[in-house]
Amino acid sequence: MIDGWIVGRGAVDMKGAIAAMIYSASKLKEVRNNLYYVFVVHEEDQEGFGIKYFLEERKIKPDLVVLGEATGLKVAVGHRGRVELLLKIYGRASHSSMPDLGENALLEGCRVLLKIRENQYTLPSHPVLGRASIAPVAMKCTPGEIPVIPDCCEILLDRRTVPGESKEDIINWLKGFIKRGEVQVRRKLVKCYTGYMQEVEGYFPAWYMNGPFARRVARLLGTEITVWRFSTDGAYTAGEGGLRTIGYGPGNQELAHCPNERIGLKNLFKSVDGYVKIANLDIMSLSSED
Repeated sequence: MIDGWIVGRGAVDMKGAIAAMIYSASKLKEVRNNLYYVFVVHEEDQEGFGIKYFLEERKIKPDLVVLGEATGLKVAVGHRGRVELLLKIYGRASHSSMPDLGENALLEGCRVLLKIRENQYTLPSHPVLGRASIAPVAMKCTPGEIPVIPDCCEILLDRRTVPGESKEDIINWLKGFIKRGEVQVRRKLVKCYTGYMQEVEGYFPAWYMNGPFARRVARLLGTEITVWRFSTDGAYTAGEGGLRTIGYGPGNQELAHCPNERIGLKNLFKSVDGYVKIANLDIMSLSSED
């Protein structure tokens, strides 16, 4: 602890909010609603994975989901989605001393990346969540060694989406830049520390729920409406499941995952009071507001 700040990895994302939520439960003088405090794993690499498992396993359909991701004590009502795209570019191998006899997949991959950069500003935009984006994050080719011209180049892309974009639209936009190749939504095997394993798809829908309910909660807490710049478990609860979802948490989202990650004690204790107020909402009387 330094000058009123808790400093360290995970202080903002998510140790601070988890501590505040747990402590807020002890502050409840009466329990108006059926409350579940759910803390799940794998949100960083496969958002929605843990909470989906919990809700399906318990057969629960909540009237409200409150995510504790950092909001600066504002009420978050959405974020862009994301898709993990695997782009495969095909060429023809030859001896690298005779490159003219082959088709260099690595060079072709570079050409495609330049086309993506030139056209990224044609991606759709949302008036609040902002513009969709695309960023290459990894690249490899095979066989990837001298003296062979590569016949395949794989590029991993982080595509951020806005509401209304379909999986097909996203893939077809990329296919327009490829001469020989394919575009896939990446699939991977998630392994939990419990031993549970599941193959999953890297697709997480965007969502935006700035309705009367969220605005009423913001007024109750004396704060404002905001959105996240990153993705959260709301990609499943709201984006896929259609469940009413808001975010409220201490800490600034810009400090998450940073070398100087830190959370202020004052905001931490304010969030405790906020969680108590949210827990005491008359959810049923507000159920028709959205």
